Amino acid sequence: MAITIKHGIIAGPFDPAPADLDAFRALRFGAVKLACGVHSPAAVTAFRDAGAFILQARIDYPDIGAGRTPEQFVNDRRDAIAAFVAAGLGEFEILSEPNLSRNGFGASWHSAADFNNWFLDVASRLRALFPDIRLGFPGLSPGLADLTLDPQAGRPTRPAGDVDFLNGCNEAVLAADFLCAHTYWQNVNMMRDIDSGGTGWGGLRFVRLYHERFPTMQIVLSEFCNNRPGIGAYAANDPQWRVIGDEYAEFLTLCSQYDWLEAVFARTLRDPAYPDQSWLTEAFEQRRIIEGVTARPTMPDPMLLRLLWPTESRRINQPYGMRQLDYAKYSGGYLHGGHEGIDLAASDGSDIYAALPGTVSRSEASRGNFANGYGAYGEVIGVDSDVPGVGKVTLTYAHFKQRLVGVGTVVRAGDRLGFADQTGNAQGAHLHLSMRIAGIACYAQLDYLNPGLYLDINTAPEPPPPPAPGSPRVQYSRSVVLLPPPAGIDFVEAVLRATWDAHRYTVGGSSDDGGVGDLDQRRVIAVNPDLWNGDLQAWYTEHYPGVDYVPVFAANPSALQAVLASMHLGDPAPYNGPNRGRPLSQYSRAYILIPPPRNVDWAITAARATWPKYRITIGGSSDDGGIGALDHRRVVAVNPTEWGGGDLQAWYAANYPGVEYIPVTAADTGQLARALSSLYP
Repeated sequence: MAITIKHGIIAGPFDPAPADLDAFRALRFGAVKLACGVHSPAAVTAFRDAGAFILQARIDYPDIGAGRTPEQFVNDRRDAIAAFVAAGLGEFEILSEPNLSRNGFGASWHSAADFNNWFLDVASRLRALFPDIRLGFPGLSPGLADLTLDPQAGRPTRPAGDVDFLNGCNEAVLAADFLCAHTYWQNVNMMRDIDSGGTGWGGLRFVRLYHERFPTMQIVLSEFCNNRPGIGAYAANDPQWRVIGDEYAEFLTLCSQYDWLEAVFARTLRDPAYPDQSWLTEAFEQRRIIEGVTARPTMPDPMLLRLLWPTESRRINQPYGMRQLDYAKYSGGYLHGGHEGIDLAASDGSDIYAALPGTVSRSEASRGNFANGYGAYGEVIGVDSDVPGVGKVTLTYAHFKQRLVGVGTVVRAGDRLGFADQTGNAQGAHLHLSMRIAGIACYAQLDYLNPGLYLDINTAPEPPPPPAPGSPRVQYSRSVVLLPPPAGIDFVEAVLRATWDAHRYTVGGSSDDGGVGDLDQRRVIAVNPDLWNGDLQAWYTEHYPGVDYVPVFAANPSALQAVLASMHLGDPAPYNGPNRGRPLSQYSRAYILIPPPRNVDWAITAARATWPKYRITIGGSSDDGGIGALDHRRVVAVNPTEWGGGDLQAWYAANYPGVEYIPVTAADTGQLARALSSLYP
């Protein structure tokens, strides 16, 4: 399947005329977005015959702005959905921009939490009627709240910004099959911008604010365009349309690099209500925007470009396009689309092989401001290759310990280039692999493309057998302060104030959490153990043998704080006996992980937001968050970029596979409280 198959366009409000289909064919697009409730099922067949491989529909429902329940919505749109399903279209975005008042805010729902529940109800009803359909969380109107009056709705235009609204709909997003996003710009610089200021403008803001917020979700750009007003008045052949077409061509090339993007839809093929955004005039003239898009060089078909797996380990530590803000900073503001290559696992000193035959064009110690005076790539090698049907391909291999080939060396695929290390900007030994292809520009990424799209998995070494779920990365000494069921938030605060700065003990109310983990040294500091039913020490001896059990008695929080502050405990005694840390039974575990720079106030804020209803375990140990042979382990990672510059999600994927990773970003404790309250209402 061609990589560009996911590029598509919104059809506009009419069933397609022959000229619409001719334009669609000329674009070589593989995706189209229709409106369920507007288009007839015949439009599905027409676009499929014109080459559409991905067909999605937005469920159009104007009455939502006046107030409709989930039951009314499903009843009113059920027949239209059934007709599309019968025609072979099974993917639906539920509504559009629900953070706008004209699209339901203030009538059908009154907050993000209300819409969260509305969406869950609708999704449940639709799946009961149509078990095989896929449902998308709708694209939101981007930007901050806009409280100016919308005369059409008689209410504030955008009562909630898209990021705040998205954060309030966490459960609904995760219940969807894909997450939709809208992105707009008015000039080429806006198109390349990441919107670090949060204004809502920026073609690439969806990477940071959508993908990095929900990294496991497939994302659909259900609407993108240059929405600069007034250009609709230009003649169809005006050069301004070609300028916009060139912008779109560049944007689509960048979108081709993201393997987590399921589909990308431009606005719009033909719609007289949006003359500034239509690719055809009302008289069916093709505007030069189509010329610009069709002139773009496309990414090679994977059948033409196959990269030999270049490391001894079959694992990608960091995919293309991650950590957008970090890479913009590292590059001095030039990289806007995130990580400009892929990071492959490679142990210190392991072999690195050439992925393509070619000639070494670069072999040097890059210079810069990172460790030991290296540049970002450290010891780096570049190889130029002439690939039939593709052209000149340049692969850059970075972070070597030692390079074995010099400039001018001719290498075959599979030849050893050198040994892996972490020279340059690296947190550990690995191989960074970047790619450029002559003639394919990708300005926001300095023309770097995604080599991961072309790696031949059949040439990768067999992966090692997976470790048992929750096996500790390394042996370490673990201590948990266990509070009894009656303990309120005042007892939690007392524990945190007494221990956080000195020990950063994990604090929780789950006796199982205190015992799980295949560790030599496990300690449970049991507060007021007489308040548990039965003999708590005997319970640990029976179910979690080897736990170093330390009882503590305190009549009130002040007494507890004093006792804990005065305790001086060495490491717990090691235990190497049987049944070490296996869970008594399977249960769902959640851990709020506070990053190293944040003080006790952040831990207390997390406790206040979650303890009264959920009694979630809180700590500062990333390992504590991952251990335990449990089917369901969740880590709510607060400000994950504050862990020494490494990719915390990739770290969990590598060391504690199976962890449900939920990043939460907050500038202060107030934002943290609101974010956690949205996650755990």
